[in-house]
Amino acid sequence: DHPDLNDRMAAEQAAPAMLVLKVAPSMMTPDLAPTRLDRARQKIADLLRQRDGTPVGLIAYGGAAHLVLPPTPDREVVVGMAGALSPAIMPRVCSYRTSQRTALSAAA
Repeated sequence: DHPDLNDRMAAEQAAPAMLVLKVAPSMMTPDLAPTRLDRARQKIADLLRQRDGTPVGLIAYGGAAHLVLPPTPDREVVVGMAGALSPAIMPRVCSYRTSQRTALSAAA
């Protein structure tokens, strides 16, 4: 099934959303199987299915906040970029709270 052209155009004209994903070592904890990070990625995919065609961007924070992807209507790109992120590639700093505030400010 393909959405109606008018629905697609309306989705693409909707206000973009920015997703903020924590990519820190604590996200590798398996208390939410398989890991917190994997569960967050699953939630991102679920959210994007609900917002099909609406532009969505991605900000990652761990040691610092980084714009990973500006808003795009292509949900597969967002899911792919979220899947490529890992704590091993994020810079390390002492305050995750500071990087969280920076990420949320960037998303606003």
